[in-house]
Amino acid sequence: MKEIHIAIAADSNYLIPVTVVLQSIFDNSRKSTISFYLLYMTGTMEQEKLEFLSAFTTKHRGKFIPLEINPDQLADFPETRHGKATLLRLCLPTVLPDLDKILYLDGDVIVNDDLTELYSTDITGYYLAAAKDSATAYDIGYQKAMGIEEEHCYFNAGVTLLNLKELRQIQLPEIISRFVETNYLLIGAPDQDALNYICQKGKTYYIPPRYNMNYNLEKDIANKIWGKQAIKEAKQNPAIIHYIGPIKPWSILSTHPQGKLWWAYLRRTPFAGFRPKDATLKNRLRKVYLSLTKPIEAQFSLKSKQQIGKLIPSALKKHIKKSLLKPQPKQ
Repeated sequence: MKEIHIAIAADSNYLIPVTVVLQSIFDNSRKSTISFYLLYMTGTMEQEKLEFLSAFTTKHRGKFIPLEINPDQLADFPETRHGKATLLRLCLPTVLPDLDKILYLDGDVIVNDDLTELYSTDITGYYLAAAKDSATAYDIGYQKAMGIEEEHCYFNAGVTLLNLKELRQIQLPEIISRFVETNYLLIGAPDQDALNYICQKGKTYYIPPRYNMNYNLEKDIANKIWGKQAIKEAKQNPAIIHYIGPIKPWSILSTHPQGKLWWAYLRRTPFAGFRPKDATLKNRLRKVYLSLTKPIEAQFSLKSKQQIGKLIPSALKKHIKKSLLKPQPKQ
């Protein structure tokens, strides 16, 4: 069987989501064995939780490799207002000098298909493989302001097949430092923006949206980025579902169309008894409102939303946005 190398960055607060990701991977690994690498900053992962993940991975006949990143290993990377932890995946070419390829996953995904085909993608000559993102479909000026060419299709870095061999050939820390220093006030996502800057000029291999499915997009935007057929296939058979956005499926406020699938995988883990920690009466009432409005909202195009938005007072829009984007409790 083929060996697939998968990395996730996390800390102790993300133990449950990471366990769900692993459960979903193991449940669908029919053709490959899994080597799982956990990236974490020194002091952010409790020993008992590392031991739990090791035992959980071994139970499913996988290999567990913890990758503790000392702050000194990030010394050449720049400080950002988001903190250095967001840059952990960029350490992979250095901390895994004998590995040529690895699949990086965010902790807010589930895997719903065997990953052998994705991992077997030939990325010779590319720095990575990733799915296109919506950021610049809304505003191309975002990437242009950071020196990313308009011709480059901005990608989402939550699911990336990294060509470690190729990335070791460039001065990654130095390039990122210059990029962050130049664009400090513009950067929205340090790791993602930096990778898009580095991987322009033909260094990105684009994978189908079914490998990084985002259900939050308006139909016209999704069609613009990927095309109707690719979106249809992705929705019918999503291989990796990415719960992009501030409201995650483990929140009582989630109305994600595939939220129940996350809970289905959770129930197969030792955390089957977990319940949302934000399940207050107020949030339950907000959930009713969201459950009624989200399906309706999903039917509108971006242009229609913009027209409707002009009719809503600015103060009310700010209040709604602030209410919905409140930080979620730690897991």
